[in-house]
Amino acid sequence: MNKTKRPLIITIIAVFLIFAFMVSMSYITAEKVTQNYIVWYYYFSILVTILSLITAIGLLMMRKFAAYLYITYAPISFLIQLKTTGNIDFYGVLISLIIIIILTKQLDKMK
Repeated sequence: MNKTKRPLIITIIAVFLIFAFMVSMSYITAEKVTQNYIVWYYYFSILVTILSLITAIGLLMMRKFAAYLYITYAPISFLIQLKTTGNIDFYGVLISLIIIIILTKQLDKMK
């Protein structure tokens, strides 16, 4: 069996996404958040949070679908955040852009 060794940077990104999943779920499930969110945006936030976990698991398995999934949902998420709230998290966009660049450079090592 020829297994591809997972680069450390992919492991770090996956751990970061798992941490982000846990923080986001604790924030989303907070009672005050459910009262202040637009209903569809609340469910969209849950979807994006679950996609983060799926991406992290896929990256740990070194699957290309995980990189493509992140490259697809991260920009869409920021655009919807901008349209819905009227502002955008600059550092969140910067971190996502760095992750997208790293993932595209690591695609050839994934199955």
